[in-house]
Amino acid sequence: MIAARAVLEARYRDRVRADPALTRRLVSFQANKSLPFYRLFKYKEGFSADLVRRFLQDAPPGGTVLDPFAGAGTTLFAAQAAGFHATGIEVLPVGAFAIKARSALGRVDPDDLAAAVARLRADPLTDAPAGPGFRHLPITRGAFSPATEAALNAYLAAVAAEPDDDIATVLRFAAFAVLEEISYTRKDGQFLRWDRRSGRARATFDKGPVLSFSDAVFGHLGRIQRDLVAAPRPAGPPIDLREGSCLAVLPTLPASSFDRVITSPPYCNRYDYTRTYALELAFLGVDAEGLKALRQTMLACTVENRAKRAAIRDLCAAAGQPALFDRADRAFQDCEALQEVLAALEGRAEKGDGHRRPELAGVLLRDHADADRDPPSLVEGREDGSDLRGVPGQHGFTSSRCWPGRGPVTSTQ
Repeated sequence: MIAARAVLEARYRDRVRADPALTRRLVSFQANKSLPFYRLFKYKEGFSADLVRRFLQDAPPGGTVLDPFAGAGTTLFAAQAAGFHATGIEVLPVGAFAIKARSALGRVDPDDLAAAVARLRADPLTDAPAGPGFRHLPITRGAFSPATEAALNAYLAAVAAEPDDDIATVLRFAAFAVLEEISYTRKDGQFLRWDRRSGRARATFDKGPVLSFSDAVFGHLGRIQRDLVAAPRPAGPPIDLREGSCLAVLPTLPASSFDRVITSPPYCNRYDYTRTYALELAFLGVDAEGLKALRQTMLACTVENRAKRAAIRDLCAAAGQPALFDRADRAFQDCEALQEVLAALEGRAEKGDGHRRPELAGVLLRDHADADRDPPSLVEGREDGSDLRGVPGQHGFTSSRCWPGRGPVTSTQ
């Protein structure tokens, strides 16, 4: 081990412990599959509500929690249910819509929703409305059979006539959440895998039975209705969702304004959320140019991402906090152990050595440079001896992390 890293490890060796309770099921989306509401959208990159509750179990209710990479909102809703004021930042429209839909679901009356679903069931959903319908991206063309796409478009047209905004959002969410089920695609790690029935060149994969749109959407609406009846409504403070890049939003938040930060940064192993969630992004109206812009707005997690040092500096200046960037950048530059790691990655990127593909080292390098220059409002005000808990990510490059503002002198990893 290189000198600076050895010094850093020795400094914290007596404060790091392994916690066998942090199982794969707990630290991944798996545990959410059986939980009311959390199961309604399969955001596989997320962690479980039980993990959030574990991170919050020693904190007094009524505090403030921030998730700067909010995803589908697991941290926010679990914190809200525990009585915390939860703020989330999310750049991907997919996650933001899932959070809004979940919030809307907490406001709808079950009987009113049942009546709206009954009206939709009475609609044959066979006559597609005039107009462009589902606005495909180049990557999503051919994802649905003609009959499925026509039924999807007819359903969305019927939902657009719903006068109650919250019910309309929930009805749209039901279609949004089953797009993969009704398509010739499957999310497979870093890309969409295409079924041979799509007609795409070199598509040999057989997905198996593909649900009709009617079966899929009304089946999901049934799950939504059951959860709405069986599970308690949100009783905590309302969630504060900030849409956009955390690099732009964080400089606008007051320092020391959060007691805990619980988050899982984007994977930096070439995982491109804009491709994996292309169907959902197209559903939400993101076009090809918007997709390119979104990819560059996200932290460096793919080979297409550019470094954002200058952009972060400009964002801090625009927020009236140029000194914030200076402090973050100085901390980044002065961390000898981190610089050792980045120097090694840079060397590997140049040599094409040590990773499956040469550019992966560059992705890791840019990801660390972006993430570690995030404005330090996340951790300002932390007392010496506060608790830092990390869960190694399933791909080895990222983690679910909890930064409490105060806590015992321990670390869980």
